[in-house]
Amino acid sequence: MDRIDASPAEWDQMSWVNECGTTMCLAGHVLMESGYTLTQVAEDDEPDRTYAEFVRPDGELVEYALYDAVDLLGMNDFNAHRLFVSSAFIRDRVEMRNLMEHVIAHPNDDYTSDLDTEFV
Repeated sequence: MDRIDASPAEWDQMSWVNECGTTMCLAGHVLMESGYTLTQVAEDDEPDRTYAEFVRPDGELVEYALYDAVDLLGMNDFNAHRLFVSSAFIRDRVEMRNLMEHVIAHPNDDYTSDLDTEFV
């Protein structure tokens, strides 16, 4: 969240990364903080049109940013869903920080946990 707080214009929870690589969701920021980079890839059917893709430190293209971010953070599926999927419509950085801090403080939450509905 510190990265997002430092450059809020680069955060958009609706997209892993936009076409030009200037905004990304929390998962994208996790990847960038972990040494991933961005590259421009040509569209298969329109070679003149490109889009941004994440590249792992080993040089492999990332298929799904979400999966890599979940692996890097070592979280369970429930918290991954809460942090990266359910939060897609969050536009407020304070709300996003609160959710992230809740997930970090309760790493073993699961579907049977007594959850604070504010974060579901």
